[in-house]
Amino acid sequence: MNNILTFLETKVAPFGEKVGNQRHLKAIREGFMMAMPLILVGSLFLILISWPQEAFTNWLNSVGLLSILTTMNQSTVAIISLVACFGIAYRLSEGYGTDGPSAGIIALSSFVLMAPRFQVWFMIKMGSRSSSYLAAQYHFLA
Repeated sequence: MNNILTFLETKVAPFGEKVGNQRHLKAIREGFMMAMPLILVGSLFLILISWPQEAFTNWLNSVGLLSILTTMNQSTVAIISLVACFGIAYRLSEGYGTDGPSAGIIALSSFVLMAPRFQVWFMIKMGSRSSSYLAAQYHFLA
């Protein structure tokens, strides 16, 4: 057991430290941390929508809350792309010692300009018919 711990401390830990301190990966991590409150709120709506008891979801549908909760979930997922895009650029520019808000705004405007083009490419290559360029698969574009 001691040999395994020694190996982990001498070989794996320095590599993990280098990866953890790499500024681009750090910016991605911290950018998505800025979107974490939205992720949690969207997850709560998703839990209510996907409740395992069918009687509860039927009740939500009969009262008219199911469509509202679905819209709220889709809206928070859409906003996550925008916040993550801004946050990643903001944190990366801070890592380089430049102005964070202006870099975030430039990245956000570039995302909004490029996302429809990416949507057309994605539909051609993958055969997908996404209704919005702010859907979950566009977190990678952000």
